[in-house]
Amino acid sequence: MTYESLNEPIGVAAVFRPVEKGPGATLHPLSFQWQARAYRVDRVTYSWRVREGAGWWHHFTVTTRDGNTYELAFHTESLCWQLTKVWLP
Repeated sequence: MTYESLNEPIGVAAVFRPVEKGPGATLHPLSFQWQARAYRVDRVTYSWRVREGAGWWHHFTVTTRDGNTYELAFHTESLCWQLTKVWLP
């Protein structure tokens, strides 16, 4: 399976869910908008973070209800989301 790197700004609906033990919360994307179309996240298959300066990029590989796979990223300093990759069928 091949992918295309995009790094395009997108809108994302997400929630912070409390962790089971201790303080804090985890970020979970629920849906996103790209090219005037809404995509509902069916499953987060992998997540990781990368430090950049004083902030972090939180990355999420997600599948949507149509079976496609995308990589979303949230930057903690700018509070912006990007669609970083799209896997091509």
